[in-house]
Amino acid sequence: MHFYRVAIAVLCLAAPWAVGCALAEENRDGIAVIIGNKTYRKGVPAVEFAHNDAAAIKRHVVERLGFRAGNIIDLRDAGKSELEAVFGNRDNHQGKAFQWVRAGRSDLLVYYSGHGVPGQKDGRGYLLPSDADPDTAELNGYPLDVLLANLASIPARSVTVFLDACFSGLTPGGALARNVSSIGVRPAPLKVPDRVTVVTAATGQQMASWDLEARHGLFTAYLLKGLGGAADADPYGNGDGKVTLGEIKAFLDDEMTYRARRQYTREQTAEISGDTGQVLALLSPPMPVAEPAVGPSIFYDLPEMLVNLNSSGKQTFLKIRVALEVGDALDITRLEQKMPALVDSFQVHLRALRIEDLQGASGLYRLREQLLARANNAAKPVKVQDVLFKEMLVQ
Repeated sequence: MHFYRVAIAVLCLAAPWAVGCALAEENRDGIAVIIGNKTYRKGVPAVEFAHNDAAAIKRHVVERLGFRAGNIIDLRDAGKSELEAVFGNRDNHQGKAFQWVRAGRSDLLVYYSGHGVPGQKDGRGYLLPSDADPDTAELNGYPLDVLLANLASIPARSVTVFLDACFSGLTPGGALARNVSSIGVRPAPLKVPDRVTVVTAATGQQMASWDLEARHGLFTAYLLKGLGGAADADPYGNGDGKVTLGEIKAFLDDEMTYRARRQYTREQTAEISGDTGQVLALLSPPMPVAEPAVGPSIFYDLPEMLVNLNSSGKQTFLKIRVALEVGDALDITRLEQKMPALVDSFQVHLRALRIEDLQGASGLYRLREQLLARANNAAKPVKVQDVLFKEMLVQ
């Protein structure tokens, strides 16, 4: 069996924003609606990475926010009827999201990656269902103001909305509306209800870009980095282990906006509405304060793992060797007792990966973060400080 080398002796792929990735405490009443609209009716450009975006947000919601998987309404390529079933319509806000929320106890999170479009006649912003015609958004789009008004009517403890979409009618794959200049359609200002926090990928007539290396929407890629701890670190945050709306805005304004300007020569500025002090994520553990080292690091080698990657064509194999860093020699004995659960947890995750997920430094950083979270979950009460890649080979 012949393998080609992806990375060897890659030790501690920690970006400046890297933090501990232990699974969050369970938020048993939290409800999430996650929508990835990639494929549209004939003639409408695809949103290439919408499914990747939705899958990554789902992992974040479960692993970092502690939501139960059974409390997630997970939609792909949703049509208008599906959106109305979840969020209701102009006359009735009591869709599935309303039915699932526990009044005063549930935190409601809504994420959408897909096309947004302005109405050509009314200029209002619309989410574009997968079965809709962008030329007639007023008839078959889902109005953004209706979405927010209906969410504000749900008696949740908090309502947070992330939209990786723009409402200019322009996309990296081309203009949405036919026989009209999208630049001539200026989206009407959106009024956000007081009870709802909203973060959108771009403002006004700006275009939401893609991150081709990460295979995500540019907004989603940097949103996840920010929520993972980058926004709480200097110079954007105060390092208190709480990622706030204001910190996310500062991080996106600096990092995402710069990347869009440098790589695509266009402006993309995230837009927020809500209390800038609202906490969007708690880091586990909080951002560490630098302290003198108290002793040498202790590393424990896991057995070499060989798994099939998720591939629709020719079978692809991944051979990987990793070491876990712990802080106490006594933890080694405890890890050995947890070995079957550790290896099983890693292999389940690795088998779901595609070869594209391993490409580039960002791919390896995400994999390290995911494995660290799984290690801490499977090895409790042992605290795994880091996952080190010793060898990673792909055939």
